[in-house]
Order: sequence, then structure tokens, then C-alpha cells
Amino acid sequence: MQPRKFLGFLSGVAGIGAKWRALTVIFFFLIALSSGTNAQTKTAESDQPSLPVWLKSGTVRFARFDGGPIETQKTLRSAWAAGFAPQDRELMTNLYGTHADQMIDLLVQAKINFVWVTYSVGFSWREEQAQRVAAREVVKKLHARGIRAAAYVCAISIFWESMLRTIQNQ
Repeated sequence: MQPRKFLGFLSGVAGIGAKWRALTVIFFFLIALSSGTNAQTKTAESDQPSLPVWLKSGTVRFARFDGGPIETQKTLRSAWAAGFAPQDRELMTNLYGTHADQMIDLLVQAKINFVWVTYSVGFSWREEQAQRVAAREVVKKLHARGIRAAAYVCAISIFWESMLRTIQNQ
């Protein structure tokens, strides 16, 4: 496109609405940016070690595996759990214990090969002790069944009441 015609396009002479002109310009700008980014990424990636086979594109089947006693405490602080029946809370509390084998069987049936387990959600270190123990135990069971696990640590939630109780009791 010649510069004069391009300026006419931008100023509205071409008869296209302002919104469509802006979207078209943004679209082509993003295409130009992405092609430059791909070239940089390819160069940077060539220096990186290759991914493990289980982590290659198309091979990961991921699921959240939230549970444990601390997850139940967290839900009691939100409207999200308002509809939970007592058996729902019991299941969530003991998901990494009593119900772990049954849940892992379901993950295996679904061909899930990577999960996250709740390790910390922002309560005090002392109050999350049982959660950390339960998470370590369920990860051992997941590994025994060929499922990889990542520990979920929430870095934005801090339950200050829990922290203060811990500090006052020291």
C-alpha cells in the first residue's frame, strides 16, 4: 500500500468505520510483533535443553487435585462452599487420606498424568502442618501410579488471623 493510500485508510477516506480501521491496524501490528517474537524465541529455545518426554506438547493431561484439611478451612471462609453438604466437606477434608486411593483410581482412568496438590493456601505454618503431611503422602501415592505432581502454594492469600494466633502462642 502506498503511503498516501495508507494515510487515507487511517483517516477514513476509504469509507471504513473508525473501529474497523483501528482493529485492522492493531491486527497487522500484532502480526508484525509476533513474527519478530517467534524469531527471538527460536533462537533462545535452541540454547535450552529439550523438555522431558512426558512434558512435550500434546502429552500432558492435567487436573487440579485440591483437597485436604486446609482446603476445607479455606472454603468455609467463602460463599463458594455455602452449598456444601457435610459429606462434601468430609470428602474434601479427607481427599488426600481416606479417599486418596479412590480418587487416584479415577485420575488413572481419566489418563491424567499431571496434577497439582494443595500444599499451602496462606494459613500459618503451624496450622498448615497436617496439610503438608497429607500432601506429601498423596504425592507418594500419585508417583506410584505414574502421575506427576506439583505443589500448589498460594502466594496471594494470607489469613492474618491464623498468623496472629501463631505469633501470640509462641
